Parts: sequence; C-alpha cells; structure tokens
Amino acid sequence: MVKITFENINSSNEYINEHYFKDFKHVDLNKVSSIEFRERFNNACSKMIEEGICSDELEVNVQPEDNAISIKSKTRGISIGTTFSTDKSQQTSFSLLNPLGKGGRFGIDFSIDLVKKINGEIFFSDKKGHKMTVSRVTQPPIKEDKTFRYEESALTYSLPPLTKFNGVHLFSVYSGNRKSLVDEEKNLIKEHHQNQSITSKCSLTHQFKYFLAQPFINPESGAFGKIQTELALPGLSCCPLIKTNFSNTFIFPLFKDIRLHASQSFGAIYKFNKQIMTPLSDRFFNDKSYLIEGFQESSLITSKLGNPYLGGDFFQTLTLSLVRPFKDNFNVFVFSTAGNSVLAHGNNVKSSMKDLFDYNKFRFSIGGGILLDVGQAFLKVAFVKPYSPFENDSLKNFGFDFQIKI
Repeated sequence: MVKITFENINSSNEYINEHYFKDFKHVDLNKVSSIEFRERFNNACSKMIEEGICSDELEVNVQPEDNAISIKSKTRGISIGTTFSTDKSQQTSFSLLNPLGKGGRFGIDFSIDLVKKINGEIFFSDKKGHKMTVSRVTQPPIKEDKTFRYEESALTYSLPPLTKFNGVHLFSVYSGNRKSLVDEEKNLIKEHHQNQSITSKCSLTHQFKYFLAQPFINPESGAFGKIQTELALPGLSCCPLIKTNFSNTFIFPLFKDIRLHASQSFGAIYKFNKQIMTPLSDRFFNDKSYLIEGFQESSLITSKLGNPYLGGDFFQTLTLSLVRPFKDNFNVFVFSTAGNSVLAHGNNVKSSMKDLFDYNKFRFSIGGGILLDVGQAFLKVAFVKPYSPFENDSLKNFGFDFQIKI
C-alpha cells in the first residue's frame, strides 16, 4: 500500500487521500507502469489545484523503496497584490486558498479610481466553483456637483462556469439596493433631478463567452465575443426589465502581418412597466458598457432634451481596426468607430430604433496609436479625432493608459 503525505497544504492527509488519491491505496510503486502511474497521478494533482486545495506549484518526491510519495506545496496559497495606473486608480486584493481545508478560495478586493469611485467586495467560492460575493460601490459625481452620486450594496451568487458549445456559460443571481442622487442646490438641470432614484433589484443573469479560431488557416484569425441577458424579476424589483447586450470581434489576416479587426456591439433594455424610467444604474454608458473612442466617460447626449450623463436604453457601435504587430508584444494600430446611444421614454421600441440608427445622430472617431503588453506592464497611447452632431458631447483627442503590477 502506497503512503502519500502532504506538506504546506491546509487540509488533513485523510481528507486529501480520500477525495483525490483513493485509487492509490493498493498501488505498489515497484510494480505499476511508470507511464500509467504518472498519468493517473498528474490527473489527481490537477484536480487538487483546480478545486483550490493547493497552489499550482507542487514539489513531488517519490520513494519506491519505501512505497511512499510526499507532495509539498511551495506556497500556502496566500496572495496579496496591488496595481497602480497613471490615471491614479489603484486596486488592492487579498486571497486565501483553501481557507476551510476543503478547497475553494476566500478573498477581498478593493479599488479606487480617478473620480474616487470606491469598489469593495468580499467573496468565497467552494471547490466546485459556487461563489458568493458581498459588494459595496460608492461613486461621487463624475463632474464635480453637476452629475450623479451613485451608491450600491449587493449580494451576488454565481454558479460554476459551464463549458459548452465553444464557449463558457456563466449564471448568477443578484440582489441589491442602488441610489442615484444629485445635489439639487448645485445641479440646476431639471432632467437630472427627474432621474434620481432609490431602487432595489433582484435579477437572474446569463452570460455566454465564446471563442472561435481557425488554426489550420491562420493562427491569428478567428472570432470572439459575449452575449449577456439579465432579467430583473417582477415583484422583486422596482423596475422589472430585460437587459441584453452582445459584442463580437472578427479577426481577418490581410498581408505582411497586418490584421483587420472588425468589432460590433449592441444593447437594449425592455421594461415591463412603460410608465417607469429605467433606473440610472441599469442604463448603458459609454466607456463602461461600450466604447466610442474620443468621448468622455458617460457623457454622450442620449436624451431628447440634450442633457449629458444620463446613459441610454439602447446602444450600437461598429469599429474597424488595422493592427500591425512587431516583436516583443509591440503593436501599431489605426481605427475608425461609429456608434450611437438613446434614452427611451416609455417602451416605444420602434421610435428608439429609428433614433438609434439615424445616421445624422451617429458619433464618429478615427485615430491610431501604439500598444505594448508585456504581462506585468501595459502601455497604450492613442490619438483620436472625434466627430459629434451634438454640441454638449464632451470630447477628448488623446488617450494614455499605463499600468504596472507589483
């Protein structure tokens, strides 16, 4: 009978042997085939790592003369990390592997960005991938006292990812309270006052992420994207609705290592109650739900009264990019984007679609830049020329993003 012992792993020898090495009880290391044994042993170790029993750095010592094996984890599975960016955002995280001795992970994430948006969460996931998250978000007005102050407290339960049909399915249940408020003395925009809300929501969400490649034709070609649908449940939500959005990117090889990236996205919200405006926290915002380069975050004019920072019930974008990679993860790119977003009044989908695809209301941007990604550091510099038919859209002509992980 082989004896397997474990070091630096927060689980008892009995638990690991029973759940991962049960079939090894009657193995004789001097008689078993080395190829067969190695395959079975690697599968057992991989399952331990996958279910959060230990880290992915294992040191194995096989002693055939004693019919014994010792497995030592090089780390205890404690991870502490901090990320700083030039936009003055900071993210700090702490996670502990196998906190209760039966797999899974416990963690705390905390982030703060340029507008002092604070996002904190505590989560626990078991060895099968069931995850429970308690989160809190507070965001002061993006533009001094002229926009909304946002707060959210939520509890989210996520099921284990399901891999099927060339992609991954993610299911989750959400319950939360949200506040979107303005300073009524300093913010004199009446439409902002009318869009203040204190709401609760209980919803079900399904997200499908897919990746399609053509490795036999060209390893740099293929397609990837995601489709997400959320149902805010009637009777349990202040504003029952169906919110769906999808994005797709297709990559085509051209010539001399130049690749064409064609990206398209679309989002829509349908409310069950036509008399209620979509809560601000459920709407789509540029630079969050979608991206039209050259426009300040959340600033697109979407309402018929011409006021910014209100988000939209519908959006659509199309981006064409030419990318030329060089060695050492260095890329040069040029791009062109067109898109639009509208805020619906009532549930007149036909009218909203007409406004959404009205060419005279499209935003456009063209530009180019460089991208360098070396894993621990990321640098993106882009020059953009935006075009807008709306005078109150907030524009920007230069983008600089630098991140380094410590």
